[in-house]
Amino acid sequence: MRNRIITYLMVISSLILGLILYWGFRKGLIINKLIDIKLFRNDFSGFPLPDWCIYSLPDALWMFSLILLIITLWDFNFNKYCIIWISISYLTGIMFEILQKTTLIKGTFDYKDLVFMTIASILPILITYKFKGVST
Repeated sequence: MRNRIITYLMVISSLILGLILYWGFRKGLIINKLIDIKLFRNDFSGFPLPDWCIYSLPDALWMFSLILLIITLWDFNFNKYCIIWISISYLTGIMFEILQKTTLIKGTFDYKDLVFMTIASILPILITYKFKGVST
């Protein structure tokens, strides 16, 4: 049970951090104009971050969160259904990036996004195997 709580906290914290990076450090987002949240109205230019933190890391954090959630929901067992859902999630994220390159989806294609999403998909699996012997 303790591991389940820790993984849910990791899921939530990675979602929130990705959201803060996405909304707080990107300029000109329509969502910032639609949602009047004081935190996100401020300009975070006083906290300069590398471009990869602003543009690639949020997607990776969301992918990490999704894969970890799937693994947790399947009780840390990599059965065929868990693997199918992990694969669908990963391939969907990669496909959106590839479709940006073909301009079928609005956005900017970046190879770093593919690398970050791949790493973010592998990390929850490695974490699970590392702690698999610990009771859930």
